[in-house]
Formats: sequence, C-alpha cells, structure tokens
Amino acid sequence: MKALLLSLLLLPSILFAQNSDWTYRNPSPQNDFYAIKFFNQNTGYVVGSDGIFLKNISGSNDWINVPTNTTRDLYAMHFFDVNTGYLTGAGGVILYTSNGGATWTSIATNNGYAFRSITFINQNTGFAAGDHGELFKTTSGITGWQPNNVTTTNLRYVYFYDSLTGYVCGDSGKVLKTTNCGANWSIQTVGTENLFSVSFVNSLTGFLTARVGSMKTTDGGNTWNNFQVGYAGEENIVKFVNVNTGYVCGKEGPISRTTDGGLIWQPWCSYQLFSGNKFKDISIVDSATSFVCGTNGWIIRCY
Repeated sequence: MKALLLSLLLLPSILFAQNSDWTYRNPSPQNDFYAIKFFNQNTGYVVGSDGIFLKNISGSNDWINVPTNTTRDLYAMHFFDVNTGYLTGAGGVILYTSNGGATWTSIATNNGYAFRSITFINQNTGFAAGDHGELFKTTSGITGWQPNNVTTTNLRYVYFYDSLTGYVCGDSGKVLKTTNCGANWSIQTVGTENLFSVSFVNSLTGFLTARVGSMKTTDGGNTWNNFQVGYAGEENIVKFVNVNTGYVCGKEGPISRTTDGGLIWQPWCSYQLFSGNKFKDISIVDSATSFVCGTNGWIIRCY
C-alpha cells in the first residue's frame, strides 16, 4: 500500500489560545471529513467525501491515504479496535475490515439510500440508519443485514445506551426508541428541526443536537426540553465519555464541554478557531485531548 503523506498547516500560536496545537488541510481538492476515531494519542482514522479513509499511526503530522475501493462519500464508522471495524455512507455502502484497512469487504444491503450512522452493541449485533428512513440490523456481523423501517423520514444518527435500549434521530424532529434491541421501535416528533445526534449519560438523562435548539430529556426520552451549550450555531454532534463529561461541537462555535452531566456547558476551544467552520464529529481520547473533523479538510487536535 503506497502511503500518501499529507501536509499540515500550522496556524499562528495566538489562534489556539492554549487549546489547540495544529490544524490539518487536505491537498486540493480538499475532502470533507464526516467521522473521526482516535484510539489513543498516536493512532486514529478519519473518513469523508469521495471514499477517503485516512490513517494516522504515529501521532505525527503524517497521514496515510488508505484505498477503500469506493468513491462514494463515507459518513460514519464503528471500530471495535484498531484492526476491526465498519464504514458506511452514500448508496447504502457498508465496508468491513479486519486488518486496519489493508483490505475491505463490501457488504450487500440492497439499500440505495445513504447510511448516515452505524453502531454495534457487540461483535455481531449492529445497526445502520440513513436516508428515507432506512434502518438496518444485523445479528451476525458482516452478513444478514435486514431492514426494519418505521418511517420514511431521513435518519441521521443511531445510538445504543445499553444492549436493549437504543435511539435513532432524524429530520423534522423524529426520534425513534427501542427497549428490546430493535425488535420494535416507538416513534415521536420532538419539534420541527432536523436532529443530528443523540447521547445518554444514564437511562433517564439524554441529549439531542439539532440544526437550531438542542434538547435534553430527564425521563428516558418521554419529554424533551431545550438546553444551551454557550453559543448560537448548528450543533452537529454530542458525545459523553462518562456520566459527567460530554462534548458538543458543530458550526460557528467552539467545542462545548460539560463536567457535571450536562447541567453547565462551557467553551473548550477557541472561538476564533471555529469561526466560519463546520465540524461534523469529535473523538475524545482522554480528559485532556480530543480530535475534531469537519468540512473543507479540517482536522483539529484540542488540548
């Protein structure tokens, strides 16, 4: 596999205000990045437009362009470890690797719509959600993906709190919930905005991010109320690493962090760094380090 080393552009140190140490830009034409996963401070992956899959194995400024044998946009990934994981994206594509991207297996789903999100609750049981209400499940890993569609609304994110309880959110305020590992789904409409992601800190308290006005529940998703993260802008992703610490990032604002389970949110990275940019995903390595990716070739490492 021939490595393509990609250049890094260092922004002036004044821009980072103690929070970030570098930004990365992809050579022209610049790819949009939609999902990022770092396993530690040295090893991470990012996926994006035109089937791009980039790999960092040294924690340095060098990224390796790993062929995926597709030119379709890749929107999401789920990795169990540095070797084994799935990618998914436009046209219903699902790709599987067991050797860190050296080879890929294409999985047939008979779905012509884009998958926007993928997650697994164990090595065999996984879910993929996407446009036109596509919601697929497998109980045998790379084979046996079957549809279980309960809406035709575009779905953007699938999340499981535990092995039985899961949520899917999508356009026009649609929220789906299962309490039996996807055997049945209930559906509710929470406002009218498009919903981008969902995360829970316990069985009752969870968060939805939205194009305008993100929401919080304290009763297991029965009711939702607006919550503020400290800036006005599109909030694309919310992730919690434990019951106390969570992060939100999106468009026209910094990363916001909570350390008290979502009661108070405060900026965690510089406003200047995020102004005018649109960030799509965040990977939290530890309490001090996160990586964020976005459109126009942006990858940011935040301290």
